[in-house]
Amino acid sequence: MCRVSNKNEQEQEILVPPHDSPRRQSKIVAATFNLIATIIGGGVLSLPLAFRACGLVLGTVLMVTSACMTVFSMDLLCFCARRMGSKSYVELTRHAFGRECELATTVLLAVFLWFVIVAYMVLVKDIWTPFFRSFFSSSHPNMSGDTVLLIMIALVSPFFLKHDLHSLRYNCYVGFFSITILAFALVTRAVQTNLNHPDLFGNEATFVTSDPYNALYVFPIISFSYISQFNVISVQSALVNPTKERTKTVMNSSILICFILTFVFGVAGYLVNYDGTKGNILLNFDESDKFVNMGRLGSGITLTLAMPMICLPCRESFLGFLGKYRAWREERKQKRLGECLPLVVIDTAYIEQESSNKEEPLQNGMDLLHIFSSLAIISTCYIAAVSTQRVSTVWSYVGSSMGFTVAFILPSACYIKLFQNEVENKNHSSKLVAAKLMLFSTILGAVVCTAQTFFFPNATSLH
Repeated sequence: MCRVSNKNEQEQEILVPPHDSPRRQSKIVAATFNLIATIIGGGVLSLPLAFRACGLVLGTVLMVTSACMTVFSMDLLCFCARRMGSKSYVELTRHAFGRECELATTVLLAVFLWFVIVAYMVLVKDIWTPFFRSFFSSSHPNMSGDTVLLIMIALVSPFFLKHDLHSLRYNCYVGFFSITILAFALVTRAVQTNLNHPDLFGNEATFVTSDPYNALYVFPIISFSYISQFNVISVQSALVNPTKERTKTVMNSSILICFILTFVFGVAGYLVNYDGTKGNILLNFDESDKFVNMGRLGSGITLTLAMPMICLPCRESFLGFLGKYRAWREERKQKRLGECLPLVVIDTAYIEQESSNKEEPLQNGMDLLHIFSSLAIISTCYIAAVSTQRVSTVWSYVGSSMGFTVAFILPSACYIKLFQNEVENKNHSSKLVAAKLMLFSTILGAVVCTAQTFFFPNATSLH
């Protein structure tokens, strides 16, 4: 732990690990790519549908708004972590609201990641099924997508049971370049399509949708495109020379690169198919399109390997909940003892040490709980994936109900809770106003989008 004092003594920072710690090994480029890897995923394949639903102008406005809100929420999280000495997103919620909120956030992240695995399984099924049918055209020309998904899960099953996925650390680079190739392919196809049919853009393009239900359905997908808040504190903790300027450079560069890539991807995908755009843009292209298949193959490999990479933190969140629950009960027990015996001094440092010891992940062998929890996650995700027809449905559900909370509501709420009394500081005062505005607007957005997604799913014309 390292304390760094600014000119204003009230803004003393606590860096964990310390500023010059050897555990800080990520330079700006590496840290930027680590954050990009969190952002760029399967959700980008549904962005062309978002432009179909919103129109080019409204879709652009919503993407810019989501990107700006993401940068602001990440800035709030990093600022809070530097002031409180938090090492992770979950730990920050405990510093702000106590262990009860830490428990709730742990469960929220576990369920959130579970839904992401489901969405990735749907995409893996959609991407690999054409390849399998083409390869086994003589013996199994009508191989079902459910069977293909089961085969792909079996191929990577050893990774699902590992405690450490260090061997897959370069998968993020493969994913980024695969999406880049796909974006280039979409731009090429969009140019070809509109040059061959000059009147197509004027007759088919929508600039602002006339159907608000469509916009409400896809706005969670757009906001989900930049979600990375749960990882930004860990990225800051690994950054070499973590000054505020260097941290902001990492955040701004990551979001800017991702915005350019996802915006081009979404617009180009829409301009190829217009009203025929599907929830997974790859389903709009023929299996014989070799250019698109290059990106399709890379995306398929990336998403297949991403399933165990997401399963690891999902499993640790579920199992970590047990340790956090025990720590919470121990803390309540000590508080009750303190109330009954006011002269007894409680060693809170000892309690924190005991709590952290109980929260250590299971590392000693592949015990039954580890195997059972992994199999439970995989099997339940598989059942949900084969029961889901469209990946856009999963993104809309998880974005409206949990994405808003993880990305915007909790970061702004933590900042308001921790620094609401520092209104005399002009910087804090303006940030507090902006944080309160984001908190109110995103709670409203979450309620409206969740109501539309869960209670009026047939109101949209996108199905």
